[in-house]
Amino acid sequence: MKKKSRAYSPSPISRDITERKKAEQIVKEARDYAENIIATVREPLVVLDRDLKVVSVNRAFYQTFKVNPEETEGRFIYDLGNRQWDIPKLRQLLEDILPRKTVFNDYEVEHRFKTIGQKTMLLNGRQIYGKANDVQMILLAIEDITERRKAEALAAKSKELETLLHVTSHDLSEPLRSIENFSRMLLDEQGGRLDEEGQDLLRRVVKGGARMRLLLNDILTFSRVRRITPPTKEVAGEVIVREALDGLEARIQETKAKVQVAKDLPPLRADWTWATQAVYNLVSNALKFTRPGESPEVEIAAYRPAPGDPDGEGLIVRDRGPGVAPEHTKRIFELFQRAVGHEVEGTGAGLAIVRAVAERHGGNSWVRPREGGGSEFIVTFGKKLG
Repeated sequence: MKKKSRAYSPSPISRDITERKKAEQIVKEARDYAENIIATVREPLVVLDRDLKVVSVNRAFYQTFKVNPEETEGRFIYDLGNRQWDIPKLRQLLEDILPRKTVFNDYEVEHRFKTIGQKTMLLNGRQIYGKANDVQMILLAIEDITERRKAEALAAKSKELETLLHVTSHDLSEPLRSIENFSRMLLDEQGGRLDEEGQDLLRRVVKGGARMRLLLNDILTFSRVRRITPPTKEVAGEVIVREALDGLEARIQETKAKVQVAKDLPPLRADWTWATQAVYNLVSNALKFTRPGESPEVEIAAYRPAPGDPDGEGLIVRDRGPGVAPEHTKRIFELFQRAVGHEVEGTGAGLAIVRAVAERHGGNSWVRPREGGGSEFIVTFGKKLG
């Protein structure tokens, strides 16, 4: 008589081994998946297990935080680098926020690391689930935004300064205008009652008021330049130059200047008003600085960079003046910095405005010696469209 065969039933030990192997396979799959991701990312990435120990990091992590694998892999996240990663906000993200949110982006942490100093980091955390739908690992992406935050803070301070300049120059203009007007009226109508010394003092008040008005106007102009929105359209170089020269027609006739304009001026991606202002300032400068006993000679041409020159589309304004000493070539483009005394009219803001206009357009402005004597002032704007 044959015995009935019984269906095979694995022992509890066999079942335990099988379940453990399945769990290990799930962990391995999750780890392989995470490592394949982090290997292709340039930002520092960290993979943590459920106990918050480091499973792996990518090359960018080592490069950014100046650590090696022996100091990192298998370590508790807070113990990295002699506990320099024991950061309260990081604990909050890993132990409080992520368990509830599963995914959390743009979590900002500021901390002084022993290896790299004070840094501002942006963290993006994500839980990685296995096939059993339970958390197997945590993926932590780290972005160093230190320089971005510094740039934002600097931009905010710059904006505050621009606003202060704008408001101050605007609000002071009205009382200054009253002082200047009443001083002129007093000099014209009552000046005869004053002795020579009194009249001289009153003339100095009028002259000082006029100079202060020029300073305030230049400050107001400079503050407005900083608010230019870079244009997306081009304007013909000839149009800009013609408008600038029209504004200087009386000065050109007064100084008997010779002004030559090239016929091949390029189109410029520039704000028409402000580009005209920049050229006006450069030509005005050329008319102002001349050799003794000589009439100004001014040439306006297209800027064509030679090898080694800065790139850009722009214009050159050439003069035959005394030239600019090498130690002053950068200084004269700073606000209210002059290479001459007050015997030459002006506030020292003209070239600073030129450079500000150029920079707001993505260009620059500088000066170099002109062959045969004099100077060449260059202003460039944004790159040519197309």
